[in-house]
Amino acid sequence: MDSLPFGFEEDDDLFESRSREKSIQNIIYTPKMCSFEWYMDQNHAVPEEKVELAKFVILSADQCFYKQQYAEAKKHYQRGLELSLQNSSLRRRFVDGLARCCCYLKDFQNAQTLAEQMVHDSNNDDQRSSALSLLLTVLREKRDLESEISTLENWIDIHPLNAHLWKKLSDAYRRNIKQIGTGDISQENEFQLKTVCSSLFISRFCLEIFQGGQSSFAKLKTTKMLKEIQLKLDKLHLNAVTQLNIEEHCKELVFSIKTQPTDEPTDDGSVQVTQIETKQEKTGLRFQQHYFPWLF
Repeated sequence: MDSLPFGFEEDDDLFESRSREKSIQNIIYTPKMCSFEWYMDQNHAVPEEKVELAKFVILSADQCFYKQQYAEAKKHYQRGLELSLQNSSLRRRFVDGLARCCCYLKDFQNAQTLAEQMVHDSNNDDQRSSALSLLLTVLREKRDLESEISTLENWIDIHPLNAHLWKKLSDAYRRNIKQIGTGDISQENEFQLKTVCSSLFISRFCLEIFQGGQSSFAKLKTTKMLKEIQLKLDKLHLNAVTQLNIEEHCKELVFSIKTQPTDEPTDDGSVQVTQIETKQEKTGLRFQQHYFPWLF
């Protein structure tokens, strides 16, 4: 074999790369798969430690729930609660699952009681939001529109710039008009239409605040939601002057909420959580009086 030019060394990898690629391509990767439900096998060893056992039970409960075997899932969630866990996060997980099972089994009273207890036992805004989401699910299945509206209003008190919550509230307000209305545009119905209009405008402005920093799918979803809101506004039986007036008030409201100072952090950088109060409790005003003062 001729020698390589001065300064070059023979690289074995260079000449072996092709044969190595061929050998890699010929290998068929066949991993050994185990059943997703291995933890439900009667022969599987059950953990003795409470927290590990709780996680084991959650897997079984969730699997039954996703298969819509709600009665069986309920048994697992109940079993988890009976472990008397000190871990509040795991305990809330079992209560949440149990409430949803009761809901889909049409046991609305127990489902609502469990959800309301979760709201009451919440120690921070994140826990309360999660509990209110559960309660909202139960109330919708129960078709309790009045309580659904109240729950949405309480949830908005925690996250007043959440556009999705305002849109849901506008839909609930509108359903309430259809439920109690007679078809005529009376003074009372006109007031309710204005609350629908106000909720839609607030939802729109909340979306527009954060639209500038969005891209890809988030931007597409926001654009789609803005179109839906505009269609709903166009279908309201309110004159243009009234809508324009409401629009200006809503813009001012959203701007004032956005510029409100946040809670002051403590020395370690965390925010001290004392007692959770809604804005209605702090101000003594009803939700609509607090957020839609121009309608009164």
